[in-house]
Amino acid sequence: MKSFCFQSAQSDTTLELTAIDADYLRVALVARDHSAVRRVFAYTDAPLITRMFGEAATQWKGWTGRKSWRSVEGDLELHLTCDRAGHVVVSVLISTEDLEAEGWQHHAELALEVGQLDSIARGLGRIWPVGG
Repeated sequence: MKSFCFQSAQSDTTLELTAIDADYLRVALVARDHSAVRRVFAYTDAPLITRMFGEAATQWKGWTGRKSWRSVEGDLELHLTCDRAGHVVVSVLISTEDLEAEGWQHHAELALEVGQLDSIARGLGRIWPVGG
């Protein structure tokens, strides 16, 4: 299985994305005092994560609003925001599909520098190439 992991620039929080097969990925959000791991149905949408980070990397002066990716079943959401100083926040929300039936949610934010986005996009592109 191919995987890619990156760490927050301001904490010990890491996000690891692993390709399980053509349709599923594994997401692991881990820090010293919290963690969540989930198998996520991504179908053919995982390359869109690569695209999102790649587009963000080309906008190194920052952007307005947020860039987002959501899994097919809504159990993984990734959002990127950036300020003019180049501080990027990756917001991660992992949840069960049915929050009403004893479900759970786990949210964390990873702080990145805009210069990290290119290497993240390249790393993810080795797992989920854009256009393939």
